Amino acid sequence: MTKRLVLSAVIGIVMAFACLGVSVYVEDLGFESLAKVFLWPNGLLQLLAPPHNIGTPEHVVLEGSPLNDLAFHASVPLGALVYGAIAFFIMPRVKRVP
Repeated sequence: MTKRLVLSAVIGIVMAFACLGVSVYVEDLGFESLAKVFLWPNGLLQLLAPPHNIGTPEHVVLEGSPLNDLAFHASVPLGALVYGAIAFFIMPRVKRVP
């Protein structure tokens, strides 16, 4: 049980950082929508801290706050937690190949 827990935590952390890296790479290639799919925890947490409009209603200029920065940094542990939980529950169903 402890081995399974540690392995699922490692898988979750690796997957979270891998998705972050893939998201940055895909966005550099110009696929912004696909990058948002890989970085879904950030999008989820950014909904909790919407940016403020400092422009006019016709020319919207959005300004973030320190809460947006905190949401970005908290998205990596959230992703690691979710991916680790998925790995934890899938591991018993995967059979070992001799």
